[in-house]
Amino acid sequence: MTIKNYKGIKAVQKAVVVTEEQIMNEIVAIQQASAALEEVERPAEFGDIVTFDFEGWSEGVQFPGGTAENYDLELGSHKFVPGFEEALVGVSAGDSKDVDITFPENYAPELAGKPAVFKCKIHKISVKKTPAIDDDFAKTQGEFENLEAMKAQIAEELKAQGEGQARGETLDKVIDVILDENPVELDAETIEKETKELLAQMIMQMSGRDMDVETFCGMAQMKREELYDMIRPSAQRNASIRIIINAIAEAEGIDSTDEEINAQIKATADLYGMDFEEFKGYVNVDILKADWKVQKTMDFLYDNSIITIEE
Repeated sequence: MTIKNYKGIKAVQKAVVVTEEQIMNEIVAIQQASAALEEVERPAEFGDIVTFDFEGWSEGVQFPGGTAENYDLELGSHKFVPGFEEALVGVSAGDSKDVDITFPENYAPELAGKPAVFKCKIHKISVKKTPAIDDDFAKTQGEFENLEAMKAQIAEELKAQGEGQARGETLDKVIDVILDENPVELDAETIEKETKELLAQMIMQMSGRDMDVETFCGMAQMKREELYDMIRPSAQRNASIRIIINAIAEAEGIDSTDEEINAQIKATADLYGMDFEEFKGYVNVDILKADWKVQKTMDFLYDNSIITIEE
């Protein structure tokens, strides 16, 4: 396929401005992650961490995934089904309590809308003790002389993240123009294959665990056909972009070299403290080369576009 008009495309990119609020949000997140737990001898309140065992029963049968020991739950975090965390307010260490709930209608199909009881055994109640955000705190988070130095590094990181996102959004605009100029004809088999692959990626990203299509559709309250119809345009766009990028790479003689790939592998191996050759044995070099070729082609398109930075 011969691609036309892929150079000199005009696009507007937003300037990245990092605010003090964004910096402090990051610092507060680090502060919360650094919190220590201190056990208390009183009934549980919202914000406390309750450590407990539980067994989930529905219609007289224990259900998969409904049992755990020494589970830490922050009351008010909304990690459990509605009503569960509220029911644990007021429990104390040593208590046993049955928590009655009804699963939401959009829950996993085998439990959706059904009543259940969680038999809970409370072990302890703890509170988070967060460190003060000051120079001493900053020194514990890296080689920072003070809090201002920590804030400066976080600002740099946020700016880099923002610029990467802005660059990606700009490239999306450039790609849209190229697709408009160069419509790609896709057969039904290619579209179906791409749709299934995109759906699999979505399920893996959203669930964080193995989940079949039927369960996912049940939680999303959609039929399989409706879900396919929803993501098919994105799948078609992905397949079209791949064809466009490969054609531009061929036209411009863009490819990944062994030296570039080995440099990437070595950098990652060094990061994990592994031997280069040993780490390389775990890498699918063909996939890495293909990904790097795409990245170089995208860089080429960005560099050969007319980008206006808008404040």
